[in-house]
Formats: sequence, structure tokens, C-alpha cells
Amino acid sequence: MNESSPYAGIVGSLRAMTGGARPRAKGDAWEVTVLKDQESQGRWCRRLRQGGGEPVDLLSLEQCRDCTENKSCSLGLGVHHVYLIQCKLGGYIAPAERAALIAEAKRIGATPLLAYRKDGAIVYKELSG
Repeated sequence: MNESSPYAGIVGSLRAMTGGARPRAKGDAWEVTVLKDQESQGRWCRRLRQGGGEPVDLLSLEQCRDCTENKSCSLGLGVHHVYLIQCKLGGYIAPAERAALIAEAKRIGATPLLAYRKDGAIVYKELSG
């Protein structure tokens, strides 16, 4: 993680939790699986390739249908819902990482989501705090 990152103090200790190449490869594959699921839902989604401990794995945008139908954007452009997604295979997110994700989402007016696997399916949980 970049030492100038606003989360350096909050999640700096998470580096010690990484278990080497094999867990990282599984995590990368899980992020790609979640990304493809987001795209299958009609959302634009991109991975944010960062060092360990950053709060956001995926950025996903979904066009707001209400605003599209009602043409509510004063600029005549699309209005989107923004999702900041943290991907965890087992569903556990450390309290510091959770707090950082929620803080970042609040800062930009996004929805923080945890994506995890349960019984072979992708589960999305909106985080609050």
C-alpha cells in the first residue's frame, strides 16, 4: 500500500495477514468471478489493481433507470449508482478494512458492498456503520 494512502494507518497491519502467492491467486480469481457477475447484471465494472490492504477491489457503475426514464440529469447525461466492492471468498472482512470501505463510500456517495461465496453462489451484502 502506498504510504501516502489515507488508509495507511487504518489497514497497514493487514499486510501481515497475506498468506503468499496461493491465497492471492484465489483472491484474484474471485475478483474476476465477481467482476463478470457484475457485468452480467448490465453494470460497468473494473478491478482496481492495488497493493494489499486497500479497501476497494472493484468499482461498479449501474445506470439509474429512474433518471434515464425521467431525464433527471440537468446535463443530459446518464446518472449512475456507484458500488465499491470488497471481495472476500469466506465472507470475513476485518473491522479496519470494513471501516475503510464504508468511509470511502461515504466520501464519494457510493454504496459499499461485500461480495462473498456461500454454497457456490455470489452473495452481495451492503455494509453500513
